[in-house]
Amino acid sequence: MNAEKKLKKESANIIKKFFLFGLLGDGTLEEALLLWIAVAVWSYFYLSAVMMIILLVAVLIIPKTFKAIMREKKMFYFGVIIGSYSFLVSVIAKNFIGMAISFGVFMVITLGAFAKSVMTEERFQKIQVISCIGSLLFFIVSVFQYFLYGSNIYYKPVSLAYNANYYGTLVTMMLIICGYNVFCKKETIGKSAWYKQSKIFYIVFFLLNCAALIITESRSSLLAFMVCCVFYLLLTKHYVIFLISLCITGGIWAGFWFFPEFLPWAHSIASSFSVRSEIWKKALGSFSQNAYTMILGRGPMTYYLVKDRENLAVTGDAITYHAHNIYFDSLLNVGIIGTALYLLLGIYLVREIFKSQKAGNGKAFIIGILFIIEIMVQGVADVTIMWYQSAMLFLLSFALVGNSKADFTLKKDR
Repeated sequence: MNAEKKLKKESANIIKKFFLFGLLGDGTLEEALLLWIAVAVWSYFYLSAVMMIILLVAVLIIPKTFKAIMREKKMFYFGVIIGSYSFLVSVIAKNFIGMAISFGVFMVITLGAFAKSVMTEERFQKIQVISCIGSLLFFIVSVFQYFLYGSNIYYKPVSLAYNANYYGTLVTMMLIICGYNVFCKKETIGKSAWYKQSKIFYIVFFLLNCAALIITESRSSLLAFMVCCVFYLLLTKHYVIFLISLCITGGIWAGFWFFPEFLPWAHSIASSFSVRSEIWKKALGSFSQNAYTMILGRGPMTYYLVKDRENLAVTGDAITYHAHNIYFDSLLNVGIIGTALYLLLGIYLVREIFKSQKAGNGKAFIIGILFIIEIMVQGVADVTIMWYQSAMLFLLSFALVGNSKADFTLKKDR
């Protein structure tokens, strides 16, 4: 009987250690939930959604974690207001997909508020390593897809994300994170914990994600990454190299445009822009249809849902599910009011990032600003930040601004 009780107790301890990351984490509930959020980002997108819903319920119903959320009231209230508004206009428009996405917006921002409340430099280092391992898994899957479906010229490897551009966004964000650890972070000396990896570790994963960016053929992600590289030089006050890089970047993209043979999939840049410009015109036409659609919108995925009635999503034989522009898509989905709410959230995030610089948190400042630039640049041609995996990775990284006692400052980093 005692042996049976001992076995049950040991089994319970094993399960507890598994869910609390006993071998990798510090054994606290807050860190365990934080690391599970990171694992959810790098899971198959259906599984990722289920995991995030479970994690959302956990952080809301557990008193200790809910208190952590309420320490970041502004961010949490943004999630409540934006999610509720988006849900309301979706209900009025009988937009059921929009209702689900509105809940997703609330979910991601709430988990982001929790992450910001409990994030520390040490925990972010753990998230970085978990994300690197996750990106390796995604890369392996994308390579398999590339060789399996590579004969289809219209197919782009999506890995475990929903589409190639969502995957490309995750890759670009990982390039920023790994790049920081290669070019800014001081080298770890001597024996250290598993999450304090050397520059060689991050160089390997930087190169791996470079390969992933080429495989996924996401042009908008490539452009965003190149712009981030240029602005990184500006942030670190390498002004001469910044100007040279700016010219080189412009020259490379001009070369891809006029001489597409330099990059096998660059030949479609001009045609892709032409298709997108038609989509943008139709999206703006639907947005300005009447005062109601301009002011309130009809909920997320409006472009897709009205395509049959207004023929919005059909350009030749191509069918798309959104406006391929975060700015136009927001106006179409949630109108001027909802777009203004998103803009206020963006201003809040940028303010917090600059506050982190004043607090001596140079790591959060550089990564945060580069992520904002990535979102703004890629947002011209796509809406990838509205995908829960990429949005959650961004907010996990943004959460570092909550830690005013970071190990690195801008002065030390340079």
